[in-house]
Amino acid sequence: MISNTLLKLASGGVLLVVVGTIAVDLLNQDSSTTGPIESRIGDGAFASSPSAFPTEPTKDSEGSELASTNTASLLQTPGTGERLTIGVIGATPSQNEIVTISEIPWLTSQVNRSFRDAEDSSCTLLVPDLAIEPSLANAQPGRRRSLGRIPAFTVGLEIDESAKRALPVATKGAIQNYLKEHRLAIEPTVYVNEEGKLYFGTDCRAAFYKNSNPTRSVQSEPMIDEAIGKFRALGVLGGDLANTGRTLLMAFRYVKSGSKISSITSVQETETELLFLHLDANATPKKLSFNAFVTSDERQKLHELAIGSAILRQSVPTIVATIRFDSFVMMGMYPAEPVVTGVRHQASGVLPVTSIRLLNGQKLPENRLSFEEVLDQFGELSRGANAIR
Repeated sequence: MISNTLLKLASGGVLLVVVGTIAVDLLNQDSSTTGPIESRIGDGAFASSPSAFPTEPTKDSEGSELASTNTASLLQTPGTGERLTIGVIGATPSQNEIVTISEIPWLTSQVNRSFRDAEDSSCTLLVPDLAIEPSLANAQPGRRRSLGRIPAFTVGLEIDESAKRALPVATKGAIQNYLKEHRLAIEPTVYVNEEGKLYFGTDCRAAFYKNSNPTRSVQSEPMIDEAIGKFRALGVLGGDLANTGRTLLMAFRYVKSGSKISSITSVQETETELLFLHLDANATPKKLSFNAFVTSDERQKLHELAIGSAILRQSVPTIVATIRFDSFVMMGMYPAEPVVTGVRHQASGVLPVTSIRLLNGQKLPENRLSFEEVLDQFGELSRGANAIR
């Protein structure tokens, strides 16, 4: 039999992997939080307590939703202090008020610095029972305003096949079912300017939801808010890269490992990959279309994600992480030290980053492509990747 609190610890550890971080703190939890073992596994899912902040805005109330989300996020994360995030409180930012990136951080030293500097632009978790795909606001000619947040891609995880035999018998089914039944959606905010042109901001939300009901966010532990912070908005591409506000650069970090299971604790390596969310040149408030791209192999390859028009309902998550657990605590029943053993993408095309940098650096202006132009032509370029020299 298993208590509510113990199940929360287990689910917290599992969920942290979704966003690519390791819940080492689970090993240091105060033993006073554990209580008598109770039967709380029902229908193969982990139990969780109701939200203390079940606020729900009106369907089309942008201001109410953003304000309640920001307030609950602060309340759920003690000690963070107040942080005004662009697009949450106050006037809608103009394009020149948003952080821009003039150089893509391909190198490890560059991406580490950019990731650290973007701490205040980390994604924050939506409180329970908010619309995951809210109605977009109506654009008003001559007025700058927030159009709304959009589900850009989804993240799911599964147990590494070779690690399944190491799961505790008592909780094996519950752990696997929980991972199978839940996903995370990353949702940046899109704005529209006075001329009706769309552009990204650096305000980002993350929605945790059940596959069986991909319309409303569900309850998660407060520690998950910290894990979501491993997804960060670095800025909108600017300078020689682009000048339209159509491309948001994000990064996510996770602890990586090989597929071999070991009982010996070793120093884990972190990997940071880049995400590019790219609005189509002809996107409008009434026809919002975009593409999503992600790097792999320590930013050596760029993949175009197959997101489709109903990404929340796709049978397979856009990004899938396979995991293993390097140790088990609480009498060996609960997994700890989750580690990512692999990442898979639902992708429609791929380009080596060396080819992209070659296109960006062509000496003859007529042959040179900006990075944003590469994204615009990615499908065609990926089909002819072998011809790029």
